[in-house]
Amino acid sequence: MNKLSNALQESIQASIVTITHPFHPKKGLKFRIYSVRRSWQENRVLFYDNFDKLCSVPLEWTDMADQDPFVKMANGKAYFRFQDLLTLVQLIRQSKEKLTGAESHKPKVAKSEQCHGPTKFEGETNSSES
Repeated sequence: MNKLSNALQESIQASIVTITHPFHPKKGLKFRIYSVRRSWQENRVLFYDNFDKLCSVPLEWTDMADQDPFVKMANGKAYFRFQDLLTLVQLIRQSKEKLTGAESHKPKVAKSEQCHGPTKFEGETNSSES
């Protein structure tokens, strides 16, 4: 169901939401909910921030979301889930591969030629050397 009933919408608007995502700049702050809507394949919470700007965050980034069972059981003793760490390792490996792949396509420049003005190409002479 994409549209919330009017009664549910009114009760939501009277609610307060806390941003819980660990890297969100508004983490820990509380806001009065304006609306909850389905957008971009996910439920999003809309609220006005302290500057009266309408903001939207995924519902999972708030205290309205069901708590992850691992996070609940860890009770603050584990900072990362195992699967998240495996995903991070994969992302780091992919980044390294991209960087090393880009490095192999760069032209090699001798250390003595680095940062010392234009490099002469083979067969080229300076006009002052003629």
